[in-house]
Amino acid sequence: MRSALLLSFFVFLITGVLNCSSSQGSNTNNTETTSSEVENPQFFTISSFTNSDMKTGSNFPQMTWLSEGEEVSLTSLGANAYIIDFWATWCGPCRVEIPHLISLQDDYGDEGLVVIGISVDENANVLPAFITSNKIDYITLHTTNNDFISMVLSPGGGAIPQTYVLDSTGKIVKSFVGFSPSMKGEIEAAVESALQ
Repeated sequence: MRSALLLSFFVFLITGVLNCSSSQGSNTNNTETTSSEVENPQFFTISSFTNSDMKTGSNFPQMTWLSEGEEVSLTSLGANAYIIDFWATWCGPCRVEIPHLISLQDDYGDEGLVVIGISVDENANVLPAFITSNKIDYITLHTTNNDFISMVLSPGGGAIPQTYVLDSTGKIVKSFVGFSPSMKGEIEAAVESALQ
């Protein structure tokens, strides 16, 4: 873990962008912790997904999850644009990005933007307190499925946060690896483009 933090620091010095290796704290099996196993759930567990090559212009994987006994899919939300952010509670740059995601949801929610954070934490029990303390008000999903995590994070070399901006049909408009304050304008511009 120390070497991964040092690597993140050197990447930041070179690029100004911080990220974490998604393998820190990641699960080595494909078992999911369902939100019903966690007291006062504030997140949902991804139950299925389709494949994607994760390239700009490609469809983002169609994900499903259960909410109040009903199956929900990404595109069934009917948004005009989506931000999908992969993160973990132990990832410093992920934590720095959260207020920006909340701000984007507040600023563009009336125009049809839906923000979804997907936690790759090994232990889902840490999520409710983290969501509350960080005032996360956008949809939070959770997965430990290594096939899904590897697929979606492979374009960024497995680093988190990885943020995808999608249009209303679920096509990838732009993706971002890591986070720094200088990226805020780029992410916002991608959201505005996706909303057009």
